[in-house]
Amino acid sequence: MGLFDSIFGKRHPVERGKECEDQFRTENEMFGDKIKRTGVGSDFEREKLSDPLTGKTRKEKWEIKRNNSPLSKRQKQTRGLKVARYRDNGFGGFEVSVENRKGEKLEKNLFTGKYEKVPKRQRGPFGLNNSTLCGESASSSRSKRHKSNDDLFGFNSNMFGNSSGKRKRKKQSDSFGWGF
Repeated sequence: MGLFDSIFGKRHPVERGKECEDQFRTENEMFGDKIKRTGVGSDFEREKLSDPLTGKTRKEKWEIKRNNSPLSKRQKQTRGLKVARYRDNGFGGFEVSVENRKGEKLEKNLFTGKYEKVPKRQRGPFGLNNSTLCGESASSSRSKRHKSNDDLFGFNSNMFGNSSGKRKRKKQSDSFGWGF
C-alpha cells in the first residue's frame, strides 16, 4: 500500500490492476512497440521490431499481474506467455519482474532482445559459481561418503592387518582339497 493509498483510502484491486496495465502500455509505446489488447489468455499482444534493417517484427503475448495474483487456467495454457508482475515497494511505486507461464524468472538478453530463463544456479561475476565466492567450492558443498574403516588419526586400519570391512572370502579347503 503506497503513501497515496494510505491518505485517500484503499482502492479496489481491479482499479489497481488497471493502473499497472496502463503503465505497461505507456512504457512500451514510448519505445515504439505496438500494443494490442487481446483479452483471451493474455492482456496484450506486443509487436516489437526485431530487425530494423529488414523490418522484421516479433509478437509476444503479455499478461499483467499485481503482487501475487495467480494465473487463470486459460493463461497457464497460453504458449509463449510472459507475465509482467508489478509488486508494491512500499513507497507508492512498483518493482517489475518478468516470468513465464510456469512462474520461472526471465531476463532479457541484451544482444538478442529476447527473454531467456534464468538458470537455477546463477553464475556470479567472472564466471565463478556463487558458492565459490563464499569460500567453499562446489564439490565441498556436496556430501561425501566416507569409508568406515578410517580411524581417528587418518590411518587405514588395513595397514596393521585388521580389516573391519566385509569382503567375500573364498572357501578354504583342507590340505587334501576336499573343501570341508
